[in-house]
Amino acid sequence: VSAIEAYSDHEVGYGWDLFWDYCRELESISKSPLDDDHSLETGVQLSAYLASFGMYRNSRLSSLSAYGFQEIIKSSRKALESVSDIRLESLSETDRTRVVELFDTIGKALDVKKVSSTTTMVTKISLALWGQVPAFDSFAKTSMYQLGLSGKNQQFPNKYRDVFDAMMILKNKYTDSW
Repeated sequence: VSAIEAYSDHEVGYGWDLFWDYCRELESISKSPLDDDHSLETGVQLSAYLASFGMYRNSRLSSLSAYGFQEIIKSSRKALESVSDIRLESLSETDRTRVVELFDTIGKALDVKKVSSTTTMVTKISLALWGQVPAFDSFAKTSMYQLGLSGKNQQFPNKYRDVFDAMMILKNKYTDSW
């Protein structure tokens, strides 16, 4: 079964449910979706997860095979492991740097595959594989603009660091927790 077929046949109908069910199932038997034994299947699941958010529209992502996703996962494994203990409630400068390095690592892995490493794409992948930071997507950008935290089409010169800082401002000002 392809990722897209699995996604479309899933009872709940959401790729993120399918992806996180897959991750929970592995964790229940003390396995990780990042393990070499599971990285190809994780790549297939990640593909369906991104499709559920419409990330294939106007993107070279559709040219990426499950093996391409597997390579992105393998390239990002060390950075993902380095953030696994971070909790956003008690974020140190070192933690902040490790999160930005994770974003940068995922971005570089996408660039190698000639897939646009937008902040939305990078943070959606980070959300899938790490689960601690929400995606910096149109919903987050619109919320920040409406709350007066950014300009309508604000550019971020330090790309990932500025985006992460913006997300933390949004989190700290307007939510109890994530």
